[in-house]
Amino acid sequence: MQSLTPELLDEGLSSIQKTADGSTYAFSEVCVEEKGLTTIGELFADYDHLRIIKLNKNKLETIDKLRSLKYL
Repeated sequence: MQSLTPELLDEGLSSIQKTADGSTYAFSEVCVEEKGLTTIGELFADYDHLRIIKLNKNKLETIDKLRSLKYL
């Protein structure tokens, strides 16, 4: 079982844009493709301004943890 780590998430972050409310800037995209991930855990909760998440070619059983991200 390969879980998403903070290091993998940090490496995949890109594209800093204004937040939806325009008050500040935040990362809006993350790419963690082809990492053999089976679970993503709770790490995305800290990045609630993400708009694009690329998880292609992993072995994820569920992406339920992404439900809290309202800007996807």
